[in-house]
Amino acid sequence: MPKTVIKRDGKKEPFIKEKIVVSTVKTGAPVDIARGIADKIEKHPEENIKTAWIKNMFWMN
Repeated sequence: MPKTVIKRDGKKEPFIKEKIVVSTVKTGAPVDIARGIADKIEKHPEENIKTAWIKNMFWMN
């Protein structure tokens, strides 16, 4: 089943790997790190992922 990203305001949108990469690079991460984060999110077993969890992935790398 496709993944869904749940934004802070509760809106849901489909998981788009490249959108995660671009957003992470905009926060200052190198592209290779951003792709690694997007890969981890893509492999995460849960279908619904909150943006707060995604942000934590950035800080853990």
